[in-house]
Amino acid sequence: MGNIKKLIVEYKKVRIQESGVRLFEKLLNYQIGIFGVSLKTLTAVSVACR
Repeated sequence: MGNIKKLIVEYKKVRIQESGVRLFEKLLNYQIGIFGVSLKTLTAVSVACR
């Protein structure tokens, strides 16, 4: 019975880690998205100023 409990605990740990990684990836993509947009605006502004 103890082994099953251990397995469940390990499984939960892995699941929590996975969701943490997914959250981090989403955040990263979001940041990259914002950065990309600001880069586009910067280049658009610098082109318009020339």
